[in-house]
Amino acid sequence: MIKNYLISLTPVFAVSINFLILVIISQFKLKDMRIRFLLSILAGFIFLLISLIIIKSYEFFIIHLFTYIALSFVVWNIFMLSATAQRIRILIEIYNNKKIKLKKILSLYNTEEIYKKRIERLKNLKIINIDKNYNVKIINKKFYYINILINVLRKLIIKTS
Repeated sequence: MIKNYLISLTPVFAVSINFLILVIISQFKLKDMRIRFLLSILAGFIFLLISLIIIKSYEFFIIHLFTYIALSFVVWNIFMLSATAQRIRILIEIYNNKKIKLKKILSLYNTEEIYKKRIERLKNLKIINIDKNYNVKIINKKFYYINILINVLRKLIIKTS
């Protein structure tokens, strides 16, 4: 009975292995992110192949393979989302202006303006509160803890040298 439940969780185990291998490989300071990605995908795929040998069902393998690919896509995109958003914004500015100077693109990323927008967003989401003396306090700690977890995972995966 338990075996049947574990069989259905095979893609989740494979994605977990994929993620752990990505974290471990990131610690070896491989510069090329594509190599990290391919090695981690390969590790999860090998786990799926081993499950095929144990289960001996091609139907399950095909379903698990597609589920594994979809889950891996989601996990990968969660960690690459912020970098992608910045690149897309730059490309949209270049496209809209046809010809734009580098100085203007860099001025779009004025840190004071970015922080003002982020603080306003945090206020609107009722995550922080700013009193009349301009003291800032976190009022919803759930997002704070989620942010800490994401930053720790990001540092493990994308270790800067």
